Amino acid sequence: MVLNYSKKYQNIHFIEGPFSEEEVALIYSAIDLYILPSLSGEGCPTGLLEALASGTMCLASDLPENVCTLRDKGLYFRAGDPKDLGEKIRTSRFERLDENDLKKYAREFDWKNISKKIMYVYNEVL
Repeated sequence: MVLNYSKKYQNIHFIEGPFSEEEVALIYSAIDLYILPSLSGEGCPTGLLEALASGTMCLASDLPENVCTLRDKGLYFRAGDPKDLGEKIRTSRFERLDENDLKKYAREFDWKNISKKIMYVYNEVL
């Protein structure tokens, strides 16, 4: 479904890596919408965080892991529902999210911040 849909539009591209960190940042900042069509849980999806850190709007399947990570900072479609995915892709161009707010939110997941939280938990347990 997604590949067929993308063939109709010249501005939808599928890219594969690997890429350097610099290339990843450039790619995310150049796109209008990052789509994560997961069908099974990925924990905390790095792709969502990378896209958010670049201020890129995200569209993800509504799996609990994606919702937990993205919260209200992105858009969702029903997992495994290609019609809903297509509809959300079409309507996403009318959505506006604050790019700086997305970047600020992504910084909460920066390793420095996460490691402080982990150390706090360890210290509390000890």
